[in-house]
Amino acid sequence: MDNKVDTSGLFSRYPHLAKNITMAWGTLECREMLVSLMSDSGERIRTGFSHEDAKTIFLLLDRHDALFPHFDKTPEIAASAGSPATRKAVARERTEGNGLMHYIYPFLALIAFSLAFKAYKLFF
Repeated sequence: MDNKVDTSGLFSRYPHLAKNITMAWGTLECREMLVSLMSDSGERIRTGFSHEDAKTIFLLLDRHDALFPHFDKTPEIAASAGSPATRKAVARERTEGNGLMHYIYPFLALIAFSLAFKAYKLFF
């Protein structure tokens, strides 16, 4: 796994995440795991992560997407990466009509997390 994101606090508090994320790093499974950590599936009650842990998870997802953009199937987020190859792939998906509805839930979850993170920074 790439060491540019400081995971020491998160991994010390959640050793099972350290194991799971490290073993899956660089795979679609890892990306899905990181997204699911930030999403409320409604299947069980969650207390949520601290601000610092949530920020670390978000940064890990961002770093994973930067290193492995082919796993990011959310066109709007992939386009923000800015690389010409990514923009070309996003444009191709849009013109081929690959069912953008499939991407809406993760996209909305990331927007909600991003807005909550920005609001937190404003008040704390």
